[in-house]
Amino acid sequence: MGIILLFMVYVSEGQTQETDSDILFYADVMNNAFEGDNRIRAGKEFYNLFVMYMSDNSLEQLKESSFSKFIMVTNFPEENRALISWHIKGDDDVYDYKGFYCDQSGKLMEFNRTEALVSDMSYTISTTDDWYGALYYNIMKLEKNKYLVFGLDANGTYDNQRILDVMTIGDDGIILGDEIFEDKDSPGTYVNRLIISYSSDASVSFKYDPTLKVIIHDHLEPRMGLQAGQGVTSIPDGTYEGYYEKGGKWLYKKKIFDHVYDEAPIPKPVQFDKPEKTQIKKKRN
Repeated sequence: MGIILLFMVYVSEGQTQETDSDILFYADVMNNAFEGDNRIRAGKEFYNLFVMYMSDNSLEQLKESSFSKFIMVTNFPEENRALISWHIKGDDDVYDYKGFYCDQSGKLMEFNRTEALVSDMSYTISTTDDWYGALYYNIMKLEKNKYLVFGLDANGTYDNQRILDVMTIGDDGIILGDEIFEDKDSPGTYVNRLIISYSSDASVSFKYDPTLKVIIHDHLEPRMGLQAGQGVTSIPDGTYEGYYEKGGKWLYKKKIFDHVYDEAPIPKPVQFDKPEKTQIKKKRN
């Protein structure tokens, strides 16, 4: 009996190592293959193996896995759960996104991306069944089971988007969006999420500053893009705007710092610390 149990443990460990190796292989191809069809094919295999892996492993094991460097695993402040997201680049700069909410045990709740996006997401409420798609890079707690989530979504060949959303986690599921952000173009009214669009060759920050206690991002100005065929786009001008919290609402502040650079920052390829280190481009119809 002892020999049989030992054999079963050996086989189980061998299968786990083989699965980890397969996931790493497909993650690498999904991100780095030259042909779009190969990246898409690898992405499908990676997705299936990832779900299988998480059925037998915890969140902590995922963070220590060899393939975690190819995806974003962003902790909630409590560190006993995380948002997991990644992208697959197809042909013609079209990207697909995958996303999951994961608790400490490894139990997953999947975000299902929809192509039927409305023209202005600032005014919509979403669920895990009609997700817009993004790479989440930071999470900030507002109150019990309500969080600010910061995401990156490259929505075209020439432009990227930063998204600040509200995620509410309840017994019935996850809700995205809440009217707590003042509309800077209509003071006294509020939108469900903040979205800024900017040139894909510019470096733009969108974050919470704990010292100033404000949400802060680069102020953007329109200008002709430097990429062939780009046309008018938006780039940072060296100043910053943002939002400060008051009574459960985030009120708009036109200028955060008094300092202004002599020249606007020169556009350059977006560089991120992990997990924000991949420049992403995607088209939508």
